[in-house]
Amino acid sequence: MPATEAQRRAIRKYNSTNTRQIGLNFSFKYDADILAKLDSVPNKQGYIKELIRADIVRSAQNTTAQTYHIKPEYCFEKMSMENQKPMTKKIEELLQTPYWIIDILPKQVPKDSLGQYFVIEKNLREEQMKNIRQKHANVILKLNCYREIELDGEKNPKPVRIAEAINERVTYIIADGAMILSEPDDTHMTIFNPDEELLGLVKELAASEGLFVWKP
Repeated sequence: MPATEAQRRAIRKYNSTNTRQIGLNFSFKYDADILAKLDSVPNKQGYIKELIRADIVRSAQNTTAQTYHIKPEYCFEKMSMENQKPMTKKIEELLQTPYWIIDILPKQVPKDSLGQYFVIEKNLREEQMKNIRQKHANVILKLNCYREIELDGEKNPKPVRIAEAINERVTYIIADGAMILSEPDDTHMTIFNPDEELLGLVKELAASEGLFVWKP
C-alpha cells in the first residue's frame, strides 16, 4: 500500500528540517559516461559526497601550499592526519562491490510497509544516535581483535582514534580486502566485498551489539 498522508507529512517535515535536496540533470548524449558510472555504484549519494569531500581537501591543500610556499605533498601528509582523507582508488573500487548492511533492523523495510519507518528513524537519530554510534565503534573494535584493520592508511590505529573517527566523520575501515563504511548520522554501516569467513565474523560481532547484517 502507498504511504498514508500522515506518513508523507512526516517525511516532508523531516526532510525540510534536516536536509537540502539538490537536483541534477544529465544528458543521455553528452553525459553517458557519468550516468554509466553512477549506475555502477551501489550508493550514488555516498559516492558523490566523497568525490566532493576529496575535492575540498585537495583545494585546501593547494591553498595552504600557495600561502606558505611549501610543497602540496607536505600539506596532504599533514592534513591526512587531521582531516578525512580523500577517496583512494582502493576505496573507489570497493564502493562498487557487493555489500551488506549492518543495521539496527533485521531486514530492509518494504516500500509498502504500513509502519512509520521515517518517523521512527527520525526519533532514533534524535534520541539514540550516541548509543548507536557506540555500537558501531564496538563492532569495529571487536573486529580489530581478530583482524588487522586500516584507517586513513594507518594499520591498527589506537582504539580511541577509531571511536573518534566513527563519531565525528565519514569513516572507511579496510580489513582483509573488504571495507566498512560508517557515517556519523546514519543508523547503519555498510560492509563491502567481505568473503564468507569475514562476513560470518561480522555477523557474530554485530549480534553481540544487538545489531543485524542483511543483504539489500
